[in-house]
Amino acid sequence: MVRATIAKTPLQAKLKTVPTMSTPTTEVFDDPSMRGGKGERSFINTIGAAYAFDATDLPPSFYDSDIVLLGGTALVPNLHDQQHEIVKKAKEKGCVTVVGTVYDFRNEKASSTGRWPLGSTPSYPFIDILVCDEQEALRLTGTSRVEDAAKQLIAFGVGAFIITRGALPMLLWSSGKLIEPTPLSTLPVSAYLDTLMQKDPSLRKDTTGCGDNFLGGVLVSIAKQLGSGAPLSMVDICAWGAASGGYTCTYHGGTYLENKRGEKAAHLLPVVQAYLRDAGAER
Repeated sequence: MVRATIAKTPLQAKLKTVPTMSTPTTEVFDDPSMRGGKGERSFINTIGAAYAFDATDLPPSFYDSDIVLLGGTALVPNLHDQQHEIVKKAKEKGCVTVVGTVYDFRNEKASSTGRWPLGSTPSYPFIDILVCDEQEALRLTGTSRVEDAAKQLIAFGVGAFIITRGALPMLLWSSGKLIEPTPLSTLPVSAYLDTLMQKDPSLRKDTTGCGDNFLGGVLVSIAKQLGSGAPLSMVDICAWGAASGGYTCTYHGGTYLENKRGEKAAHLLPVVQAYLRDAGAER
């Protein structure tokens, strides 16, 4: 199924086969009635063959990229523990480093009170932008309030971050190194999509993949802005993230398979434009 899905995309993928181990899986249980109809999910994760993957499986060409993304590495334990080595090397090679976190089942099982590590040595100083949800931010920092988590992430030395909070406003900050200096502040989710789904409830499917697609929108904005030579706009990054993440609610599952190139972008553009208009930052 994994290979068949990837084959329908333009992605160039290299898959590692480990005959003696099961395919890594996450079972998602969705309840669309939760949070006033916004939806909520529960997960059961099996790490399986992901235990057999680590930094040595990354080819040298991995670091030839303009942007290096490490997403959900907590589901790939050895790679996760080596994350600091990867992002440090990526920065030495001149890459933009983006890290998107995921619920860390392994470290939560080991300790429900200690901080979740982001690498056996902290990776934060080598991360240009960190994207995580509220629960992940709290567990990464060992705090109980999202505002305290944000302050702790700043103290850890991360370049910038966005903390998503489901249907609540996201929390954001930037040191100004790559993304324009941004004080600790909030931006909303997409009002455009909320209104669309309120008018036609049949459009609302499930929330599976919202965080992953938010991160995808962040990548799109960074890639589009990199060539300008100017500091990147945090509002534009959040606009694309909110549009892509929110749009995921309109189809089942986390992967939108295009029938033609640019199909999803055509759906997202009016959402992004409406977001920038509302934020007073239309481009």
